[in-house]
Amino acid sequence: MAIKAQIQEVLDSTIRPMVARHKGDVELVEVDENTGIVQVRFQGMCVGCPMAYMTLKAGIEAELMDKVPEVREVVAVDEDGNPLEENEEDEDLNDWGKEA
Repeated sequence: MAIKAQIQEVLDSTIRPMVARHKGDVELVEVDENTGIVQVRFQGMCVGCPMAYMTLKAGIEAELMDKVPEVREVVAVDEDGNPLEENEEDEDLNDWGKEA
């Protein structure tokens, strides 16, 4: 099974149901198979949530790295594909996952 398909399977079977319990969602945006970097976009209640970065690193990244060894890092991106960091301003966090 291709790496992207493996990642999507883990997202659909494990991560998305977990995040949905908090009325959020996460979308697979891109997988760079050369670097092992996975890009995701938060949706729903994850947008602007102060715990989103922790969910990203301790939940999503940890689970994907455990289940798909090729994954080296998971980053959240906004609608334009720009990476979002833990310490960005609140107005940037409130843009996570919003449609343009």
